[in-house]
Amino acid sequence: MIKGPLEDVTEFARLGIEERRSLGRSVAAALGDGWSADEPSEDLDALPLAHQPTGLAFVVVPGGAFEMGLTEDDLAELRACMGDAWNDDIAASLERHAADLRPVRRVQVSPFLVARGYLQAKEVERLSGGRFQGDYCYRLGWNDARQLAASHGLRLASEAELEWLARDGGRSRFTLDAARRLEEIGGDSELLRSRFGVLDLFETQWAEDDYHPSYEGAPDTSVPWMNGAGTGVARGLSRPEYVEEPHQITGLLAALRTNETQREACVRFARDLPGLG
Repeated sequence: MIKGPLEDVTEFARLGIEERRSLGRSVAAALGDGWSADEPSEDLDALPLAHQPTGLAFVVVPGGAFEMGLTEDDLAELRACMGDAWNDDIAASLERHAADLRPVRRVQVSPFLVARGYLQAKEVERLSGGRFQGDYCYRLGWNDARQLAASHGLRLASEAELEWLARDGGRSRFTLDAARRLEEIGGDSELLRSRFGVLDLFETQWAEDDYHPSYEGAPDTSVPWMNGAGTGVARGLSRPEYVEEPHQITGLLAALRTNETQREACVRFARDLPGLG
């Protein structure tokens, strides 16, 4: 049985380097041709894999459970980080947008594969066979992004998976704990390290899911939630570099999502793991 350690990130974190090597090789073999295991690290709670057909680096992200959506604990930490800058106007603004992020529910995240970074312009051009070109072609429309992933036997990360990554496996209220570390990093998001070795979580990127105006009726698993507005939903709405005033810390909350103004966003490939148990 190799499924167990990947279903719970806490259990996975206890594995030694030899166990991680063995698990990585087993996962690559189960995925089949085109996948190979890279050297794991005890510093990261993930298994690095290479995908030869796309030339991309992936990681196997262990699963677990977390509270998805804007929680009361999120708001309490936001107030603490903002200090005297917190006021009734900010509270009212958050309340107006809270319906989009609620009801809060406990989600069980299954282990999954995800690309370490979003596709750069040259990668989009190469992987699309030249359909998309130019310095800014790393930002695509939702349908184009999904079609590009599907053409390589992949998908986009689900909204629940992206929030799991942003919350660093359920342990952060802000994306990679950015708001509490602003002074330490001096506004440089590159200094914020994901426990999974995933990069660029602050860049606006598409989820596989349809957009839904709330989480009413949402699944309690990490599968993409479809049959919504058909317009796509994006995550990663702000960066530590943009925080110049205390109220802008709000944009770093890991729960935030949007589709209202999003026509193009970055593309991050993902895929399910095969049955490993």
